[in-house]
Amino acid sequence: MKWPFGGSGKVLRNGEQQEMRITSTRDAPHSKGWWEDTSALVYGLSKGDRSTYVAAVEQMRKGNTAALLTVENTVTDELWARMVHLGYTQPAPDHVPEQLKDKASAHSVTPYGSSEGMLFLGAAMAQMNGDGGSTKARAAFARGFSKLDSHHQNCPADLLQYMRGFLARSDSTLAAGKGAASDRILATYAKAGAVEKGDAGNWRVVPAAVFNAPFLLDIFLYERGLIET
Repeated sequence: MKWPFGGSGKVLRNGEQQEMRITSTRDAPHSKGWWEDTSALVYGLSKGDRSTYVAAVEQMRKGNTAALLTVENTVTDELWARMVHLGYTQPAPDHVPEQLKDKASAHSVTPYGSSEGMLFLGAAMAQMNGDGGSTKARAAFARGFSKLDSHHQNCPADLLQYMRGFLARSDSTLAAGKGAASDRILATYAKAGAVEKGDAGNWRVVPAAVFNAPFLLDIFLYERGLIET
């Protein structure tokens, strides 16, 4: 069986030897197609692949270090490397056996990845399962949200972290206040498709934002050194 992600690019296999293709570069999280490919990789994980990440998290919570050992051209090797840019994993070359140094790599789960990484995997799977495996909705949201890239690169750290928390909850609302700074900021996020005004006139988070925005913001939090790894 082949996963329904066609086109040219890099061919990868999951733990069940099912194939998929990606076209974006792993270390370019702001490039075209990166979010779509990363989402496809999550969907392409086998049951055993997902269990490996969960097991690593469980070991970490017990105070142990667990390495995610992978080989080239696999879904897990690509995904764990991409999750470095979200602050969820970090390279762990010391955990690669000497005889596999030229063929394998290793990553460990960060403290942040033990919570938010799990939520990221769950959110991507939930949205894509609802869309029949399609990445189109996630790609469309990321394109709209990218209009705020300059804002996220330069806004105060506390505002970036506040918006990350606000956009992570489907029940988040904020009263609109004409002329208020918060109203101007949220109007900007509305143009990017992340929030909207409800019937009562309050700002509320768009459902698609909950599945994507917090994790897209983690890219900026990581780049700005605001995630402890």
